Amino acid sequence: MRLMPWAALPALLAALLVPSGAVLSGSGPPTEVGFGMDPVARAFLLPAALLWGLAGWFADRWIAGAERRALFAGFWLAAMAGNLGLILAQDLLAFYTCFALMTFAAYGLVIHEGTDRALRAGRLYLAMMVVGETCLFTAVALAAVSAVGPRLEFAGMAGTPLAMALFAAGFGMKLGVLGLHGWLPVAHPVAPVPASAVLGGAMIKAGLLGWWRVASPESAELTAWGLPLVGLGLAAAFYGIFMGLPERDPKTVLAWSSISQMGLATLLAGVAVLEPRAGPVAWTGLAVLVLHHGLAKGALFLGVGVMATAGGSSRRLAWVILWWPALALAGAPGTSGALAKTALDLAVAQTVHGSWIGPALSLGAVATTLLMARFLYLAWTIQPDPRPEGERGIWEAWGVLIVLLLGVPWFWSVERIVAQAFSLDAIAAALWPPALGLLLAGVAWRLWPRLPRRPGWPARVPGTRPRGRAFPALPLALSRLEQRLHRWPVVGRTVMIVTLLLVAALWRANA
Repeated sequence: MRLMPWAALPALLAALLVPSGAVLSGSGPPTEVGFGMDPVARAFLLPAALLWGLAGWFADRWIAGAERRALFAGFWLAAMAGNLGLILAQDLLAFYTCFALMTFAAYGLVIHEGTDRALRAGRLYLAMMVVGETCLFTAVALAAVSAVGPRLEFAGMAGTPLAMALFAAGFGMKLGVLGLHGWLPVAHPVAPVPASAVLGGAMIKAGLLGWWRVASPESAELTAWGLPLVGLGLAAAFYGIFMGLPERDPKTVLAWSSISQMGLATLLAGVAVLEPRAGPVAWTGLAVLVLHHGLAKGALFLGVGVMATAGGSSRRLAWVILWWPALALAGAPGTSGALAKTALDLAVAQTVHGSWIGPALSLGAVATTLLMARFLYLAWTIQPDPRPEGERGIWEAWGVLIVLLLGVPWFWSVERIVAQAFSLDAIAAALWPPALGLLLAGVAWRLWPRLPRRPGWPARVPGTRPRGRAFPALPLALSRLEQRLHRWPVVGRTVMIVTLLLVAALWRANA
């Protein structure tokens, strides 16, 4: 159990010291597996190792004295091993094995509290992940059938449309892509705070890394995927914010925020394959976004835990500090979010669609600021349960993460992006969306008690959606559709369809 704060240290040292090109491989029937370091692995490994280490430090104090502490530690270490292993994986078999280990070990973290709500969330998570794993297994099987050597390489999958569609579904399930996101806002509120931090800050990126590996930027086969991915990413960016604003649980708000932020990652993935000249800039932007989002989202989730355990002046100080990662997520100047926004803008400017994508991203930053204002309000209203015996360790872990958020993205990012982020144009472009969002939040705060209500406006019940004519038809329809997709018969039919596709694909390959 005491290993949790230190278990990620080897991965952190590897991210900092191991040179690119180092490979550790092994052979055995029927194929070879390999792990190694390259620029892509390093971009994902650094934030993941930092977050796993600090969240493990936090978790060691958070669950001190808990009855099932050893069980939590076991699931934690297994999920961490899978997450860090898939980052270093250099072939499909190694990646899929680690991905599956991480996915199913995370189930133990989701249901740790053992409440009815946690068990329901765990069932939904497990059902959706089984569908995703079936899609990935089918895609890996197709790769094995067409493999020409002893290793299942990532390269070459772009020319197999069925395999790419299955990869997109499987990775999209973990990434929380719009339409495949149902587990996120359900699992985060019930998981322990440190588990939510690694779920939303590190493990969610596994889907993004998987797509990065199989979707070669130099390949022309995926150009047709570009614009749909851009549109899907923008839709997710706004949908996550819209759905998060009415929530009353700060962790649920952060879950919807993750859906929104991963929408930006989906958008960048679309830009990367949309136009060949935009590929390198878009992939660089994704690396910056991964580092920024991992540290900022981890700091926000752990901040919820600090607010829940601190009292008096410590609580007020924690709330003030919590503003920094919230502003970073909104892209305020001087924060890592401004760096990520600059990388986004540089990538979008390389496409012919930049004239409308750029303004849409700015509006998204305004909406994100509103969502973060909602989160800060809810964080302040948390009823504290002081834990003097563990408060020191919790504060130390969170404080180190805040300090890393202040500096690491600036020192680790590409010099061109850092220089551009400090230009007057970039500062002005990053300043007005958060400023407008805070202004709108302040106006809403002042006017909300006096706003007129339509007769029959339904009372807001936590965990439900308002119904009736006062609630817009489109959001209500989307909410009902989402609830239907979560039903067990739908999940079961989906698993059956994907399984039949697997059988058909294997039969065709052997015919």
